[in-house]
Amino acid sequence: MITDEYKDTYPIVIFYPENELCDEGYLCGEVVVDDLLKTKNYFIHEVQDISCVLSVDIIGTIGSITVSKKRRKKHDWVNLRIHEKMPLVVELISDSVIVDCKECQVIMYDRLCFMRSELLLPDCEIRPFDESIEDHFKRLVYSLKHKQSSQRKPSEFHPLVKLILVNVISGLKCIEMLLNKFLFILKFSTLALHMLSFIRNAVWGFELILRRKGFTTLKSGNYILGLIGDWLGGLLLIYWFMSLVQIEDIMETLATQSEDVVVTLKDMVRYLMGSPADLKLNSPLNNVLGKFFLFHIDLWWAFLGYSRPLLEFGFRVFIWLGSLGLSFQIAILADLLAVASFHVYIIYVYAARLYHAQVMGLASLSRVFLGRKRNPLPGRVDSCPYSTEQLLIGTIAFTVLLFLLPTTLVYYVVFTVIRLVLIAVGGVLTQARFVLSALPLYSTILWLCDSPATTSSVRLTPKSVTTEQFVLQVTPVQCSWWQTVKACMPLHMSLPPPVHWGQLCWHLLTGRLVYPV
Repeated sequence: MITDEYKDTYPIVIFYPENELCDEGYLCGEVVVDDLLKTKNYFIHEVQDISCVLSVDIIGTIGSITVSKKRRKKHDWVNLRIHEKMPLVVELISDSVIVDCKECQVIMYDRLCFMRSELLLPDCEIRPFDESIEDHFKRLVYSLKHKQSSQRKPSEFHPLVKLILVNVISGLKCIEMLLNKFLFILKFSTLALHMLSFIRNAVWGFELILRRKGFTTLKSGNYILGLIGDWLGGLLLIYWFMSLVQIEDIMETLATQSEDVVVTLKDMVRYLMGSPADLKLNSPLNNVLGKFFLFHIDLWWAFLGYSRPLLEFGFRVFIWLGSLGLSFQIAILADLLAVASFHVYIIYVYAARLYHAQVMGLASLSRVFLGRKRNPLPGRVDSCPYSTEQLLIGTIAFTVLLFLLPTTLVYYVVFTVIRLVLIAVGGVLTQARFVLSALPLYSTILWLCDSPATTSSVRLTPKSVTTEQFVLQVTPVQCSWWQTVKACMPLHMSLPPPVHWGQLCWHLLTGRLVYPV
């Protein structure tokens, strides 16, 4: 614990609002001793008119006003004067001790900019201040907004409106709990995951509105304008699309296109069963794999034919859900793509598993020729003497797997390429859905207008250098547009995970399954 005697040696920093260049008045604010930064800060919030009654947060005066020691009731006091539109310290008292004015630092700041900024110290009105933050200006923002929140009169909604909002929030939370219970099944559906994210963001938005903050913050403004734009775009697209074709025509077109895809896929498998690119493949294994894959393609096509009435009903439900916005339509399109290519995924899984087993088998049998084996208990490779019979069996098994590998590799490469194309299309849809869900309309407009709300940093420039004191000017600085967008995303929304190219290449070489991002 730092003693008071040591605190007196702390440098003193006076923050004065440049919007309050009055000749006379009372300085309202607070004095904060910062043990972490080892400074004593005089945060001046505003200048009170001399005709007003002295408030409890008076920490000094400006001009030729005299205040008796009895009326001060403060151990810390500062008296300023305005010289060429700059505040200069006339008298400074710290812990009832007069301090030399040259030993303090004066910083002029824009109070309006700091009050409106939402990126310098996000959520400072909701969360307590983190004392470990080493930043004078974040502490200043907290001091200003904490005073504003304490003086703000609580405003309430009309009881009926408040009751409706509370019931809507409760209903959405019940739906969220229901979806979370079946998440082990719904996690395979892009539409279900998007619906869950939509409900979480809606609950967050309504709770902000209920606290009378929903229309003032960057995050809530982004969410509301993005939601309106997403919804209007979805309605316009649905209206335009349904004015061109009917649902029955869409189902007929989808059935025809699906049949063409199945026929093309079967022709490709029959081509691989021959001699693709004049490659000499193992005929028995090639015929077995080709017939096995053709059987799964026929099985999937038969399933689509028998379940067509159910698919038509589901498509009508999807059309209805698509009216909720463009992002829902993209999620529906991603699910339709997954359903239509499910047979390709099954064939890819079979080919990848077979290829992975052969590659791992070859890697394990290759240690036989080196006289080594893998010890699974410590997880290392140890030396091991092999008998003649073991070497013979290992050589035969290695030879069989090696000569069967090209046949498996052909099917693996073809269906892996198709799988990667489908994953790439799904990734594009995911990025588009994320952009629509977090459409930064509100923050972009404020960023282009150079609004104080998008101030994320400050720059200090010398205001004046005199023989008396050194005055600094605080200039607000905006961050880049992309950093502003990332800082203003809704609470339950995050960027899609990046692609780990090294891990992806290793999985492709070793035959491990590749999953969508």
